[in-house]
Amino acid sequence: GRVGIEQSRGAAEEPESIEELTHRSLESIHDSKGHQHKKSSFLLHKARKPKLDEKVNAEHAPFPKQPRRRVFPVQDPRTDARFGWDVWLMVLIFYVMLVTPFQISFTRAPDDFVDNFTAGDPPGYNKYIVLAVLNGVVDIMFFADLCLCFNTAFFEDNEWVVSRRRIAVNYVCSWFVLDLLSILPYQLISTRSGFLKMIRMVRLMKMLRVLKQPRIMARIAARNTMRAGQQAVLKYIAILLFLLHWTACAIRMIASMTLDDCRKKRGGIPDWG
Repeated sequence: GRVGIEQSRGAAEEPESIEELTHRSLESIHDSKGHQHKKSSFLLHKARKPKLDEKVNAEHAPFPKQPRRRVFPVQDPRTDARFGWDVWLMVLIFYVMLVTPFQISFTRAPDDFVDNFTAGDPPGYNKYIVLAVLNGVVDIMFFADLCLCFNTAFFEDNEWVVSRRRIAVNYVCSWFVLDLLSILPYQLISTRSGFLKMIRMVRLMKMLRVLKQPRIMARIAARNTMRAGQQAVLKYIAILLFLLHWTACAIRMIASMTLDDCRKKRGGIPDWG
């Protein structure tokens, strides 16, 4: 028994080999460097002041809870429902960008809104009634979006604001006036009182709806996975196409307004619509 104990003690007291010593020293150096790196990164993170980046913080900031008694709670702009509404609104904006200048410049649609439903034989059967109904639906959609803006939270000072009073003040002081001017029913202005040219120009105020596009695209871009280069190419192609369309409409509108007198004397310019 004593011999076995002495042998075990002698084996425990044997010196480690060179390979074992080298391996242990490398492990201790690696552990000390990792500890120093964690400590230095923690100190740097602690010393650096947080950046107030609203876009980054808005994506991860929790949305505050609201009282259950609210029938229509304030909407979170990051929800799937709001994303779908933004996409639908972009489709309507493209419709306005294409149809509104074309209708004023190239078509011979009645200048009075009521005449769209009474013109033709029998009354109401004309090719412009569908366009009048579509424009009415689009007007209702933009009015609904204006109401929705009063019920959508906004991000400020690293938190979501759900107070309807603050939301209303923020919206009225920013985009409310332009949005209101873009949804006024200019088509209801009667042309029988004269000033036909001025009224047609006033109806171009609907193009103010295009100013919604950057705001909506900023919210859509948060979920967009397309590469930045592809986005830039599509963006500039769309800008070029719309500029060509608007230029053609402007030329036709100027010609139509200039030749109004000739239209009355010589039987009119052919209906291009």
